[in-house]
Amino acid sequence: MIHDPVMGVMGYFGEDEFAKFAEELIVTKNCIINAYALKTGKSREEISALMAAETWYTGEEAVNAGFCDEILFGENDSNAVITDFSRYRNMPKSLLNSRTPAAAVKHKPMKNQTDKGSE
Repeated sequence: MIHDPVMGVMGYFGEDEFAKFAEELIVTKNCIINAYALKTGKSREEISALMAAETWYTGEEAVNAGFCDEILFGENDSNAVITDFSRYRNMPKSLLNSRTPAAAVKHKPMKNQTDKGSE
């Protein structure tokens, strides 16, 4: 999934601080757009629109779109941290319905990670 950067803030802030936060988000988005454009060959405008739309990809779709080079894990494998997906506005229902229950997920190291005796 690709999306616009977000920022969580707690506390009391004035107009100047919020303006600075907004500027930081703009700079962050431009950095991400640059990286995605270099990787995929897509235009900055296309990347920006995909991020603004909160675009979700399957592994195969991400490879086909140029965001990654290969799929490291099969459909039933997991190397992810369990995440609360309720805050995402455009998450595909098929992905939400396919999530493995937290209790059943066991961390599997990536190919280039070494096992240090803990799981």
